Amino acid sequence: MKILLISTTIPGGEQAVPDLGLGHIATHLRKGGHTVFLKDFSVERRDLDAFERYLKDEKFDVVGLKMFSGGLADGRKVTDRIKRALPAAKIIIGGPHPSCAPEHTLEYFADADYACYGEGELCLRALADQLQAGKLDLPAIPSLAFRETEPDGKTTVRINHAVQPEDLDELGWPAWDLIPPKRYASRQTINILPKEEVIAPIIASRGCAYACTFCTGHTITGKGVRFRSPDSLLDEIEMLIRDHGIQEFQIMDDNFTFKKSFVFDFCEKMKKRGIKIPWSCPYGIRVMSVTPEMIKAMWDAGCYYVALGIESGSDRILDKMNKKLRSGVVSERVQIIKDHSGMNVMGFFIIGYPTETVEEVEHTIEFAANLPLDFASFTTLRLTPGMGILDEVKAEGWTDFSWETIDTFKLSYHPTTISREKLNELRKKAYRRFYASPRRIMNILKSATSRRNLTVLAHLSWRRLFPS
Repeated sequence: MKILLISTTIPGGEQAVPDLGLGHIATHLRKGGHTVFLKDFSVERRDLDAFERYLKDEKFDVVGLKMFSGGLADGRKVTDRIKRALPAAKIIIGGPHPSCAPEHTLEYFADADYACYGEGELCLRALADQLQAGKLDLPAIPSLAFRETEPDGKTTVRINHAVQPEDLDELGWPAWDLIPPKRYASRQTINILPKEEVIAPIIASRGCAYACTFCTGHTITGKGVRFRSPDSLLDEIEMLIRDHGIQEFQIMDDNFTFKKSFVFDFCEKMKKRGIKIPWSCPYGIRVMSVTPEMIKAMWDAGCYYVALGIESGSDRILDKMNKKLRSGVVSERVQIIKDHSGMNVMGFFIIGYPTETVEEVEHTIEFAANLPLDFASFTTLRLTPGMGILDEVKAEGWTDFSWETIDTFKLSYHPTTISREKLNELRKKAYRRFYASPRRIMNILKSATSRRNLTVLAHLSWRRLFPS
């Protein structure tokens, strides 16, 4: 079958990264003999009239869209055009939003035929194979949500059991010809100040064993952590250097350091192969996983930057987040990184959590400023379906919001204990307090070695000092 995969954008998003999820799905579909195209609106001009002409010219049989909760209204404009241009094509919605709210997805996207929740390789391949054969057995397709009509004529949404691929090596690499790294070089800002221009994101593992109440990662990819082999990763990195000219890679996992033996094996084999390009962990490594030996191994293998999900300086709020972390341990582990490497360290913080007080936010601001961090990000709670804290948010009275109007990049939630205006003020104060440090300013200026980095730095500084 002729299949188009679409990576939609979140309005207000500032980064563009090769979509590894769709790249892996494309590879798995190709193994079944299907022809796959990919359109990424984060790097392509989003002209819906031109897009509709493209659909009519190409005549796709199936169109799959990756959808985030912050981009639903925008996404529906895309599905409207697909249905108008290709009325016979099957439309399937996947990604974070349907993974956490499959019923809502099929209610909101009236033109969609199916939704896929969780990891999409097995679901989309099985669906495409059945459509090709002309013999549909929808209840047999893993991770699929679809509408069915009850005997009384009522339409309901059926959700099949989710199945994740266990052997990640067997899935193969993403279809890099559809997501070439050089195409993203000018806008790949997930690591604030990368060393090089041509960067490839890499996934070493899937799944999350934790259940932080502000996160839905364990809902999307499962609670068991599954790793690729170090050799598969390094083979892919060598191919990307040779065939795509990458100069740096970024580990995109939430749980890269979950299994220390994997990290040591990966770093040792990387050095033995003579791979000498810089790399980083911009999505974060778990604070509790940090040890002197592991940090030294990563540094010796070329890792120059790690992020840490610290989230708060208040132990009460850390408990509320289910972080299983103490603020005293944070100080100790950040110092370990600084003592045993020359890495830059980013700290992620969330302020304005349910029941959090102004005093607790103020404490977190001071806590962050006094840690030996190089960078910090202070965000407010971004509401998405499936979050563990969502019931408490609703109990506070936040019942009139809709997923269609939530803006991921603007303050959409504040606790009843802090006004919207005060929380915005505290967020600006957090950045000003943290970066009012000659050491940090000099480090940033030293790292801003390219015009791209200077542009990114100016853009992020404006957004953080003057948040919406």
